[in-house]
Amino acid sequence: MSNADSSYGEQLEQQRASLSEVAKGKSLTLRQRWRWILAIASAVVLAIVLSYAVYNYLYPYFPENIIDDKPLNELTKAGIELKLEQSRSLFQLALLSVGTLWGLLLAKKDEAGIVLADHPEICMFVCASFLLMLSLICHTFYLQKITNVYSLAGQLYEKEAPSIPDVFGPNINYLFVSQCWFLVSGVTVALLTFISAHKLKEK
Repeated sequence: MSNADSSYGEQLEQQRASLSEVAKGKSLTLRQRWRWILAIASAVVLAIVLSYAVYNYLYPYFPENIIDDKPLNELTKAGIELKLEQSRSLFQLALLSVGTLWGLLLAKKDEAGIVLADHPEICMFVCASFLLMLSLICHTFYLQKITNVYSLAGQLYEKEAPSIPDVFGPNINYLFVSQCWFLVSGVTVALLTFISAHKLKEK
């Protein structure tokens, strides 16, 4: 009787272990599915934001050679400086985000990180890096545009009625708007990458 009870107990333990393995397998499959969903969502975000930026670049609200003038006074100068300061702040935030994101790739084995053989995370990592790099590039182009505007204003300066091309118009401001969108999207995708690496990683 004792041997029968012992055998029955072993069978119960085996069944419990088997059920536990099945449940664990289902959990891992669900995690993997969610990670692929996040990867696809990241790619969709990249496609949408990039399409929006390309559209603004190719089809501005006004032709490229028609930019209205604004009076060049202290208020205009203050507005331009404020805009440039905002762009610089976004640039610094993008740099910080890039450093944090790449830190996941260089993380130690016992830390949450990105594995090169892990396709969902690599997809999210590439999308986030691309978006953040585009934000940095937009900042550079935006500064170049502003510099060109100041240069043009200096060449056409009229002491009686000083003016400057409208840097707040869509022909120039689209770069600042694109910088903002790329940054917000890049940070969002970077957060999804971190969630995938830290919370949904199969262990």
